[in-house]
Amino acid sequence: MMELTVELHETVKDNDFFKKVDKLQINYEILFKYGILNEDVPKKISENNFDYLQSKIPFLDGLYRDFIELKEKRIINSGGENAKRISEMIGVGIGLYYSKLLLDVNPNKFEKIPAPISGKYMDFKVKTRQRLYEIETKGRINNSAKNQAIKDVLAKKEDSSSKAIKFGTIVILNKEDDNRDSSFTVCDDWENSEIDDRSSLKDFFEYYKLYFSFIIDSYHYNRIYKKIDNNSLSKNMIDLKKIGYLYKFNNKQYYGRFFDKRLILEKMKEVYITGESRGHLFKKLTEKFGKKKFFLGVNSSLISLINKLDITMMREFKDEYVINNTEKTSLILDEDGIIFVETNDDDDEQIKINFSEETVMNRIDLVSNYIARKKHVCGASCKSKGKEGDSCKIMTYREHCHFHR
Repeated sequence: MMELTVELHETVKDNDFFKKVDKLQINYEILFKYGILNEDVPKKISENNFDYLQSKIPFLDGLYRDFIELKEKRIINSGGENAKRISEMIGVGIGLYYSKLLLDVNPNKFEKIPAPISGKYMDFKVKTRQRLYEIETKGRINNSAKNQAIKDVLAKKEDSSSKAIKFGTIVILNKEDDNRDSSFTVCDDWENSEIDDRSSLKDFFEYYKLYFSFIIDSYHYNRIYKKIDNNSLSKNMIDLKKIGYLYKFNNKQYYGRFFDKRLILEKMKEVYITGESRGHLFKKLTEKFGKKKFFLGVNSSLISLINKLDITMMREFKDEYVINNTEKTSLILDEDGIIFVETNDDDDEQIKINFSEETVMNRIDLVSNYIARKKHVCGASCKSKGKEGDSCKIMTYREHCHFHR
C-alpha cells in the first residue's frame, strides 16, 4: 500500500469541498479495478477473437503488473513502449478512485463520455445528489508534463458546452531512476447546477456491460450488447448458465469467470514453439510466470435485479467495500458488486478447486491451437430439429462452438 498526498491547484485550493480528501492509500487492486474503466467496451466479440477474455485479464493486471512497482511514496512505471498506456491507465484508476471518495458515490454511476462530433470533452461523468460532475483524468510519467496537463484540463472545461460541474486529476508517476515522490493534483473550479440524478436502466447496463464482456460467453454477450445499444432491454437477458462459475464470499455469491496469467496470448507467444507438446509448453509457462490465477465476478443479487429490470432496487443496490490481502492472495470487493480475486500458487481454495491446473493445461492446448490457427470439429451432440444426436461439424478454436458452449 502506497500513499499519495492530494495537492490542490490554485483553482480549487480555497474550495472546502475538495478538502474532504487529503490523502489516498493506493494498492494494485485499486489501480486495476478503476483503471479498467479506461477500456473501450467491445461492440462485438467475434468467434475468431478466441482470446479476448484472456488477452485482457481483468483490470489489466496480468499484462501490466510486472511494469508497475508501488513504493511508500512512489509509483514506478517501467513499461518501456507500454509506459504511456500504463500511465493513462493509472491516471484513470487513481482519478476515479479519488472521485469516488470525494463524491461518496457508488462506482457503478461512473460513465465514460463518448467523443462528440466536434469540440473538446471530459473523460467521465457521474450523477449524484442532484449534480452532474464531469471528470478529466490524466497520468504522466514526466514531472515536467504536469503544468501542461493542468492547462489541458482547464482548456477542456472552457471549450465544453456541458453545464456539468467539472474538475480534473493529474497523477505524475516515476521512472525507475526518479527518486522524487509521485504526485496527485486536483484542478479546476466549478459552478453549481441541479439535475435529476436518478440513473436509468440503460445507465446501469452501460456501466456493467464492460464486466459482462469478460464473464459472459461472446455469442450471448453480443446479443446483450445489441439490446443495450438499441435500448430494447428485456427481462432475463443474462442467462446464468452461460456464465457458469461461482465464487462465494461473506455469505454471498458472485457469478463470473476464472483467468490465468499463463493464458495471455502475449505471454504465451514469448515461449511458444510450433509443434511442442502441451505438457512441455505448460511447464515452460509455469516456470516463467508461476501459478497466477484470477476470478472476476458480479454479485448474484445484482444480476437478479438486472434480469427483473428492477430499476428502483438497482438504484438502491450497494455491496460492501472490502480489501483483503495475504501473502499470496488479494481480494477487492467494491460497492458496485464487482469482486476481483488474485491468487498465487493455488492459495485460494475455491479457485484451486474450480480452476484446476488440469483445466489450465487444457486451455493452453486450445490457445496454442489458436496461435497455430488449427481449428477442430466441435463434435458436440446436436439438439437442432432434424439433427438430434448428430455430431456437430462446426469448426472452432474453442472446446465447443457457440451453439454448444
